[in-house]
Amino acid sequence: MGIYSQAVALAGRAGLGSALSALERRRFGPSHIRAVAYHGVSDAHAGAFARQLDYLCQRYESVDEEGLLRFLSGEERGRPGIIISFDDGLADNYRNAAPLLEERGLRGWFFVVSGLLDCLEAGHGDFCGGHDIIAPPASRGRIGMSWDEARDLAARGHVLGCHGASHARYKSSLSDEAIAEDLAAAALRMRQELSRKPRSFAWVGGEADTYKPSSSALIARAGFELSFTTLSAAITGGANPLLLHRTVLDADMDVASMRVKLHGLSDLVHRLSRARVNESRLSV
Repeated sequence: MGIYSQAVALAGRAGLGSALSALERRRFGPSHIRAVAYHGVSDAHAGAFARQLDYLCQRYESVDEEGLLRFLSGEERGRPGIIISFDDGLADNYRNAAPLLEERGLRGWFFVVSGLLDCLEAGHGDFCGGHDIIAPPASRGRIGMSWDEARDLAARGHVLGCHGASHARYKSSLSDEAIAEDLAAAALRMRQELSRKPRSFAWVGGEADTYKPSSSALIARAGFELSFTTLSAAITGGANPLLLHRTVLDADMDVASMRVKLHGLSDLVHRLSRARVNESRLSV
């Protein structure tokens, strides 16, 4: 366990989550949305993840793309909203996460890497290893979900979003041409397989350089209406729809630790990175 994770666990045991939650309520009231980002939800961690969902159900209302767009356009909320998202398109998201969400009346946002879904099962390990995807223990075979599973998730009311074709970080070292090609390839495959154009995109990586202004422009040009970082902050009315922030959580966290991250500690940790990203937009 790293130093930050140890600090989160210690703060959780000290009950800091309750104080942060109260501060959040006073600051934002009911009219805000929290977006969280998970990756794998393994069989071993399904129980802990379910307990996190129980907490989120009690406090928040599930938000879909239309609901988010209405809120960003000025619609007031009577209850805080929650966007529960999953990056990469892993098979255990379909097998474990989706049923647990549905049992509680929630729907998820699944940001898939189209190149992983295009792979045959035998190629999943090589694809993940070559594209910086952390593969969870594949206790039942496949690492990535199939397009059939993605279609089933969409039919069940979940949001299918884009996480690129190759899980590339859109940093300054990657040319605008390469970024545009990655976006176009992913959007095309999703449109072909899901019979709809993806509206939402999630950047890969959390470095401030990932969220450069030219990347935002290319994401918009590719037709995406919403895009998400992992620089934790509450989403409030009038926020930039192409620079929405998510809080990274782990499926195996206890609820006390999750509350500490969700209600403000992660916001504080990412404050300087968010400021650098905002400054880069003012300078262009």
